[in-house]
Amino acid sequence: MEQRELDQLSKDIQTLEKRKDEIQILFNDPNCPFDDIKKLGIELSTLIKHLEIKEGRWFELIERA
Repeated sequence: MEQRELDQLSKDIQTLEKRKDEIQILFNDPNCPFDDIKKLGIELSTLIKHLEIKEGRWFELIERA
Protein backbone atom coordinates (compact mmCIF):
# COMPACT_ATOMS: atom_id res chain seq x y z
CA MET A 1 0.00 0.00 0.00
CA GLU A 2 2.80 2.43 0.89
CA GLN A 3 4.55 1.62 -2.39
CA ARG A 4 1.44 2.61 -4.30
CA GLU A 5 1.25 5.89 -2.37
CA LEU A 6 4.96 6.49 -2.98
CA ASP A 7 4.51 5.92 -6.71
CA GLN A 8 1.54 8.30 -6.81
CA LEU A 9 3.43 10.94 -4.83
CA SER A 10 6.34 10.70 -7.27
CA LYS A 11 3.98 11.28 -10.20
CA ASP A 12 2.23 14.15 -8.42
CA ILE A 13 5.54 15.81 -7.53
CA GLN A 14 6.74 15.49 -11.11
CA THR A 15 3.51 17.08 -12.41
CA LEU A 16 3.71 19.94 -9.90
CA GLU A 17 7.39 20.56 -10.71
CA LYS A 18 6.56 20.70 -14.42
CA ARG A 19 3.80 23.26 -13.84
CA LYS A 20 6.13 25.27 -11.58
CA ASP A 21 8.68 25.41 -14.40
CA GLU A 22 5.98 26.50 -16.86
CA ILE A 23 4.90 29.32 -14.54
CA GLN A 24 8.49 30.49 -14.11
CA ILE A 25 8.89 30.63 -17.89
CA LEU A 26 5.72 32.74 -18.14
CA PHE A 27 7.05 35.08 -15.43
CA ASN A 28 10.10 35.71 -17.62
CA ASP A 29 7.97 36.64 -20.63
CA PRO A 30 8.02 40.45 -20.89
CA ASN A 31 4.72 40.33 -22.82
CA CYS A 32 2.85 38.55 -20.03
CA PRO A 33 0.02 40.85 -18.83
CA PHE A 34 0.10 42.00 -15.21
CA ASP A 35 -3.25 40.33 -14.46
CA ASP A 36 -1.85 37.02 -15.67
CA ILE A 37 1.28 37.48 -13.57
CA LYS A 38 -0.88 38.11 -10.52
CA LYS A 39 -2.94 34.95 -11.14
CA LEU A 40 0.20 32.94 -11.83
CA GLY A 41 1.73 34.20 -8.60
CA ILE A 42 -1.27 32.93 -6.65
CA GLU A 43 -1.15 29.60 -8.48
CA LEU A 44 2.59 29.31 -7.83
CA SER A 45 2.13 29.99 -4.13
CA THR A 46 -0.52 27.27 -3.86
CA LEU A 47 1.54 24.89 -5.96
CA ILE A 48 4.60 25.34 -3.72
CA LYS A 49 2.50 24.54 -0.64
CA HIS A 50 1.23 21.35 -2.28
CA LEU A 51 4.77 20.42 -3.29
CA GLU A 52 6.03 20.86 0.27
CA ILE A 53 3.26 18.62 1.63
CA LYS A 54 3.77 15.91 -0.98
CA GLU A 55 7.57 16.00 -0.69
CA GLY A 56 7.30 15.79 3.09
CA ARG A 57 5.10 12.72 2.83
CA TRP A 58 7.39 11.23 0.17
CA PHE A 59 10.45 11.62 2.45
CA GLU A 60 8.48 10.10 5.33
CA LEU A 61 7.67 7.01 3.26
CA ILE A 62 11.24 6.72 1.92
CA GLU A 63 12.63 6.73 5.45
CA ARG A 64 10.37 3.80 6.37
CA ALA A 65 11.48 1.72 3.40
